[in-house]
Amino acid sequence: MTYDEQRIAEGFLFTDMYQLTMAQLYFRAGLHERRARFDHFFRDNPDYGTHQAGYSVNAGLGWLLDWMAGARVTDADLDVLRAQRGRGGEQVFGEDFLTWLKEHGDFRQLTLRAVPEGRVVHPHTPVTVVEGPLALGADPRDGAARTAQLSDSGRDQGGADPRQWARTAAARVRGAAGARPGRECGGAGRANRRC
Repeated sequence: MTYDEQRIAEGFLFTDMYQLTMAQLYFRAGLHERRARFDHFFRDNPDYGTHQAGYSVNAGLGWLLDWMAGARVTDADLDVLRAQRGRGGEQVFGEDFLTWLKEHGDFRQLTLRAVPEGRVVHPHTPVTVVEGPLALGADPRDGAARTAQLSDSGRDQGGADPRQWARTAAARVRGAAGARPGRECGGAGRANRRC
């Protein structure tokens, strides 16, 4: 992957096609500016193979906020979207939507509330709550022209965030060690006899 390709993949287009096509659908239906709220949660505590964690620790919020602050729709992003074709060869994203996306392609119109980093969080309970225009907003983590719909993919894909898994594992080791030094030796399903 080239540097430019990586910038595109990690920028505003750090989402999936579903989120983008839904944003266009809302735009076409005239619903794109309607206020919406998205609650992001995870379904299960981390599963380490031999056992499932009894709790999770919130992590990754700083990264999310940084991403949202910097994500903006670029001309390169629009070129990628313009090149998308349906089964019949037709352009997936219309020029009217792309023009709107270029003008509103960031997360400034979004409000994000979240459980602070390092706090214990529970399945099926909101970890972050995003509010803003249904289709996008003028702001980030999810990209340059992100809205509440587009930000939805950045936070939850059905399971806990990998940073959350790592923070949870570290908290469990620390809790088990008490005042003694503690060490994790290889993770789930791996016996590390040198530890």
